[in-house]
Amino acid sequence: MKLLIFALLFVISIAPASADTCQDRFTELLVPGNQKMGPVRIHLTQEIVGGKTSINYHYSDGKISGMTEMIDPANDPWSLFLGDNMYRSNDKGKTWSFMNSYDSKKSLADTKKSITSDAAKASGVACGKEEYEGISHEVVEGNYISSMSNGAAIYEKLWVNPSTGWIVKSYRHIKSGGFESKTTQLIELFPNLTLPKPE
Repeated sequence: MKLLIFALLFVISIAPASADTCQDRFTELLVPGNQKMGPVRIHLTQEIVGGKTSINYHYSDGKISGMTEMIDPANDPWSLFLGDNMYRSNDKGKTWSFMNSYDSKKSLADTKKSITSDAAKASGVACGKEEYEGISHEVVEGNYISSMSNGAAIYEKLWVNPSTGWIVKSYRHIKSGGFESKTTQLIELFPNLTLPKPE
């Protein structure tokens, strides 16, 4: 599940192109690989229904590397993704221990392929306008079945800044068997991002 969440973080770290229909727009906003925003910081709040709520910052270089900094629970470990390697820190990023390796390019390609297919079969897709932080934003929302997470039902809503075309907020509601979560992500440019480099 953690790798899935990490993969989905890449999905919203993009600036989309134009679309002919609302269904096309929903697809291109979900699929990674369009024009990238560059380094971003994402404030992520995830509520596990019937369980705990966690809050973190996720930093992404807009490519394949990033870091998750836990805010609440504050003592939860941090995660670092550098290229094909994943690290973990139990002391708030002071030291890092190697966890495992994975094929980041293949993971991103697989994510793009799966979400492209899933989004093309989405239902209840709607496009409109909604005010966010005092500005009218483009809003795109819809439901789809995720082939990446064992057929989980996902409702996704995205807020797009009309001036930049960037996704600045997303809300995702996942239901899968007895598991249910609600995740809100607030995305901002973070041009001076510097990721740790474990020894």
